[in-house]
Amino acid sequence: MSSFDFKSYYSIYQEALLGTSLTQAVKSLFAPIFELKSFPNNPKDKDDTTVLEIDNKRASEWVNDPHRSVRQDVARAAQKISFRDNIVNHFETEIVPNELDDSELDDMIQNMLDFALDSDLTDDKKEQLQKLFDDKEIGEFLAQAFIFALAPKKKEQVKTSTVKSTKAMDEFDQKIRKKRKKPETTVPVDIDEAEMDYVNALLEAYEEASGDEYSDPDDVKDTEYEGHFRQQRKNYYQAETIHRAIRDSVSQEDEDFEVLKEEIEDGIYTAANAQYPRGIDKANTVLGTAGALPISQNTDNYMLGWVGPGEKRGVCHMLVNDHKLTWVEDKENEK
Repeated sequence: MSSFDFKSYYSIYQEALLGTSLTQAVKSLFAPIFELKSFPNNPKDKDDTTVLEIDNKRASEWVNDPHRSVRQDVARAAQKISFRDNIVNHFETEIVPNELDDSELDDMIQNMLDFALDSDLTDDKKEQLQKLFDDKEIGEFLAQAFIFALAPKKKEQVKTSTVKSTKAMDEFDQKIRKKRKKPETTVPVDIDEAEMDYVNALLEAYEEASGDEYSDPDDVKDTEYEGHFRQQRKNYYQAETIHRAIRDSVSQEDEDFEVLKEEIEDGIYTAANAQYPRGIDKANTVLGTAGALPISQNTDNYMLGWVGPGEKRGVCHMLVNDHKLTWVEDKENEK
């Protein structure tokens, strides 16, 4: 029997999200609690006057880490009767009409009920959710499920249910991923202005290795580097396609994709700072390293499981665009 906690609640809730980042979604869910009560940043310090804020790190911990829980003082506040009406009203007036995609709403509600009925909730809570579902009180159903998900669990109950809960949510995550098809990559014939930094870096590497002049992308045609150049543009657009899809359909900000870029940058650090006889050797080694890099489970979840070897190599070209990576060191030092 799986645990009906905030991790499980959010995993089901996110299926119907549209255009909202993880942090924005968590802030929205907890808004009616924070409206009625101010929580200190450090609950152990009675003199702390700083206010608790849900930042990217805290939102990620509350949603993704089964060994962490929502702050207990926040969770307990949600259980108070005085908070209930505010939470219900928030879901009825803000969450359901403004933040949920109608095309996914029915499936999400059914999934929420199915998970709740098969969870460790008490029978009376299950009956309450079933009645709200039957009466089509969707806002109150979601609000009450949210309150139940935050209810403090007994330690022994949490301990015995963690493994089963994690397994159940992993299975649900897979279901969500299957519903979101990975977008296809199209590489335009013409080179966009946004590509020119990484394109010029590649041309420098080709020129250094061959001794021939590569001052324009057209110079690559009918040379030994034509296939290499074509593959790098494909990789760049594989990464850019995922970047745009995540930004436009999941998150309104670039923060999630920036996390991926940081992971790739950290993962290639040793390879990128080694010594190479030629820039093309450095490029091929670093790109190969990037393609084989594992990424964290949290980042993979944010990217909906869409990041493969090509996308990781494409991120390297984005790092070149950001002036965080170069192929021909001497050229860089002369600038």
